[in-house]
Order: sequence, then structure tokens, then C-alpha cells
Amino acid sequence: MRPKLPKIKLPKPSHVKPVKVNLPHQVKPKLPAHMKGGQHGQHTNHPASQQRLPPGALPPAPAGLPAPNTTADLYVSPNAPPAGPDQAGVQVHLEAEFEMATQHAQGDTTFRWTHRMYVQDTTDIRDSFPAAPANSAYIPDKTGTRFLIVFVEVLNRNTPNQYKRVFLKRQAPSWPTDNV
Repeated sequence: MRPKLPKIKLPKPSHVKPVKVNLPHQVKPKLPAHMKGGQHGQHTNHPASQQRLPPGALPPAPAGLPAPNTTADLYVSPNAPPAGPDQAGVQVHLEAEFEMATQHAQGDTTFRWTHRMYVQDTTDIRDSFPAAPANSAYIPDKTGTRFLIVFVEVLNRNTPNQYKRVFLKRQAPSWPTDNV
């Protein structure tokens, strides 16, 4: 048997006074310049070239060809290792771009890319667009990691700063590896 609880008399709502709470003023943190939001107002710790862009927008191109940070052996299909490359030891600038690339692929995995590579305008590098990627770049050489060449575009056309931006799709390397 349950014990009987005493009745509690609550005040009527008209007799209750509201309590005013003084909260301290919140201070917004000041962000470093590279983390301040771009045109879309978001902040990020990515450099300006890798900030989120609206769907369909491509990342901005560098004003000039970035300094080389590795080399590549280039193969035009059906040529492939162990045969000699169509171009060997090409100086390139390679940068990863997995997050942004998945935003721009719009569900089509055939033309999704993982890296961007920048090369001299005089480099003979070819894509097979609109067919599926067939040509390859091996970084740092033909024994390195294979990248499919998804798309090649010329930037700063008809200027002294003309060069090529290449969208690449990294293939699984043979593990273990020290290559990208």
C-alpha cells in the first residue's frame, strides 16, 4: 500500500513575478584573416584556394604556375608501365583536393577527382574527356602511384602566365608505399 502524500498548494500564475537574468555579454572570437569567411560568409581553416564553393563552381586558379613539388611520368593509353613513358620526369606541382572534388562530381564517379596537378603549358598532357579517363600520370615516376587523368584545362590563356591545370583521380597504390 502506498503512503498518502500531502497536497502542495502552488501559487496562482498571476502571483508569480518574472525573474530577470543578466547574462554576461558574449564576445565573438576574432579569426585570423585566412579563416575569415569569403563571399559566402563561412569561416574555415582551409586556404582560400580550398574553401567551400557553391555547387558547380570550380576552385580559383593560381595567378601563375605554382612551383614544382614533385615529378611525374606521363602515359597516353594504351601505353603503360613497364614500357617507357611518353614523357618522363615532368616537373609538376601536385596538391590533394579530395573534399572539394567530391562536392563537384555531382554523383558521377567517372569524373570524380582527388588531386590537382599544374604543369607548364608546353607539356603534352592529354585527357580522354568525354570518354572515361584512360591516360595516366605516375608520381614520382613509373614505379610510383598511378593517377588517371580526368580533365586538362589551359589557364590564363594567351598571357605570359599560361599553364595547364590537370584534374587527377588517384588509384590504389601497392602497399606498403612511401608514395602519395
